[in-house]
Amino acid sequence: MKGEEITRELAVAEEELSSAQILYEHGKYRDAISRAYYSMFHSARALLLIKGITPKKHSGTLSMLGMSYIKEGLLDEYYGKALTKAFQMRSQADYNVMYTPSREEAEEILDLALEFLEKAQELVSGWIRGEER
Repeated sequence: MKGEEITRELAVAEEELSSAQILYEHGKYRDAISRAYYSMFHSARALLLIKGITPKKHSGTLSMLGMSYIKEGLLDEYYGKALTKAFQMRSQADYNVMYTPSREEAEEILDLALEFLEKAQELVSGWIRGEER
């Protein structure tokens, strides 16, 4: 069951990133940023599930990723900062009607989301092979 849920989180992360890319291509930068963040969020949830952690809030996901992966040296601090930046931009995109993200801002978050997803897939693959339990 655990492996199935982890795999499903990554599948949702891929789907969210695909949606973000389509939205970006159509100039829907607010929604692209939001979907890119959710790709990262589901990637992070997959990683936390490996360790049996299921935070209830987005902020819990960010902090638990920091404690369980970054402080343990399993994930570079870069990824934690990327997730935090995406979380902040997603909050602006979703809740601040005065925020008008630029194409460059949306592109940056999409790039971060792709990097984050690829890193999560790498770590999950290692766990599946038995390198991280």
